Amino acid sequence: MGDGGWTTYFATYFTTAERNLEQYILGRLWDDKRHRLHNTFAGASFVPNKAATTVEALLLWARMRDSNAILEEYVAPTLDAIVAAQVHAPGQRRTAPLSRQ
Repeated sequence: MGDGGWTTYFATYFTTAERNLEQYILGRLWDDKRHRLHNTFAGASFVPNKAATTVEALLLWARMRDSNAILEEYVAPTLDAIVAAQVHAPGQRRTAPLSRQ
């Protein structure tokens, strides 16, 4: 084989990561109505920095799968929600999502 087993190791790691993204992150934390992630499956809170970390994983997954659907369905709306939560001045938040301006 010549790769020291890395191909098998990577395939196992990728399969596990993909299953976690599909079944837990998107399966339990994604809110189809609000088009964003919940912080936990039991609550509807949104935590921008945690969502940003998840976006990093989704971006890598989209790249590995060569999938624009992941970008359009999950990444863009999550980034919009992060930007919308940003405070630009005391008491002032962005009102329109960036991807739709």
